[in-house]
Amino acid sequence: MPKFTALAKRLGNWALMLKLGNGMLRKRLQKKGATHQHALDWVNDELDEEGISGITSKIGEERFQSAGKCIEITFRALDTDERDDTRQRYLQLGIFPEDANIPISALWRVWDCKERRAEKYADQLDDIALVKYDVASQTISLHDTVRQYALETLGDDAKKMHQRLISAYGDLHHLPDEYAWRNIGYHLQHADDLPTLRRLLLDYTWLEAKLTATDPNALIADCDLLLTDPAIVLIHSAVMISSHILTDQKDQLPYQLSGRLWMHKEEADIADVYRAITEKSAFMWADNLPNPPLEQAGGALKRFLSHPSQVRCVAYSPDGKYLASGSWYETIRIWDAQTRRCLAVLVMDAPVRAVDWSPDGAWLALGDDAGQVVWVRVRV
Repeated sequence: MPKFTALAKRLGNWALMLKLGNGMLRKRLQKKGATHQHALDWVNDELDEEGISGITSKIGEERFQSAGKCIEITFRALDTDERDDTRQRYLQLGIFPEDANIPISALWRVWDCKERRAEKYADQLDDIALVKYDVASQTISLHDTVRQYALETLGDDAKKMHQRLISAYGDLHHLPDEYAWRNIGYHLQHADDLPTLRRLLLDYTWLEAKLTATDPNALIADCDLLLTDPAIVLIHSAVMISSHILTDQKDQLPYQLSGRLWMHKEEADIADVYRAITEKSAFMWADNLPNPPLEQAGGALKRFLSHPSQVRCVAYSPDGKYLASGSWYETIRIWDAQTRRCLAVLVMDAPVRAVDWSPDGAWLALGDDAGQVVWVRVRV
C-alpha cells in the first residue's frame, strides 16, 4: 500500500492522473504472469523515463505537459498491435467541443468505421481512462486536459477530421441527432467552411429544422460565427428578439421571423428567406401595414438589454467592445457589444442614474439615486 500511496503522490494526487495511473496498472496486470509489483515498477520506470518526478498542483503549462506525458505512457501500456490505432482514435477526439457529450453516431463517422466497432473503440478508451463511456446514452465525454492535449497533438489534421465528419453527415438538412444539429456550426467553422453555414442560416427550412431539434440559443450561436455579414446580423437579431417566445413555442418561428424582418423583406438575401416563410405559413403579414407588425430586427442594441425594469443609462467602453447599462431596478449590466450577451450583473443599493467608463476601460463610475458615486473594477 505505501508504494501505491507514493505513486499517487508522484502523480500529484490529481484525480485525472490517478485515473490514468490506474488504467496503466490495470493494462499491465493483464500481461501474462504480471504482478502488482511488476505493474507498479513499470509505471514508475516510465515516469522516470519521461522525467516526471512529481506533478505540480499548480495549474499551468508545466502541469499540462506532465499530463501529456502520462497520456503517452498510457498508450505504451497497450499491446503493440493496438497501440498506434488507439492513439490515433484518441487524438481525433480533440475536434469535438469542450464539455460535449459525444454520441457514437459522431464517433463512427470520424473514425470511419461501423457503429458497433465505434462502441468497442469507445469502450477501449474508457478502459484506459481517457474517456468516460456512458453505455446507456451511447455517449463519451473527455476531461478538458485530455481533450486539449488531443487537439494540440492532432494539429493541422484537425481540419481534415472536421471535414470528414461533415461529409459523413451527408445532407445537412437531415442531421441524425441533437448533437449534430447543435454543433454543426462549430464543425463547419473549424472545417474552414463558413460559406456553407451562411447558406444554411439563410435557408428557412434549415432554420426551422434546427430550432425544432434544439433551441433559439443554438441558432444564435451559429449566427455569432458570422456577425460581420449584414444578412446574418438581421437573422441573429430577429431570433434574439423572439427567443423568449420561441423557447416554448417553436411553431411561432415563421411569424416571428417574418414579422421582425418585415422592413427588410426586399433586401438581398433576406428576400428569399421572407418568401420561403410566407409560402409555407398559415398566414402572412400584409405589405401595406402603416407600421411594422413586430419590433424590427437590426435595431439599436438598446432593444436587447433585458433589464427587469427601465434602462436609464448606457455607456460604451473606450475600445467599443462592451456596453454598460444601468436600470431603475438597481442593477448594472455589462454586455458584449458584438454578440449582445450579458457578461456580468452588479446589484446596487439604489436605482442607477448614470454610468461611465474610465479612459483605460478598467473601471466604471456609477451614480445612483442615493447621491453616491461608486467606482467599480471591471473584469470581463
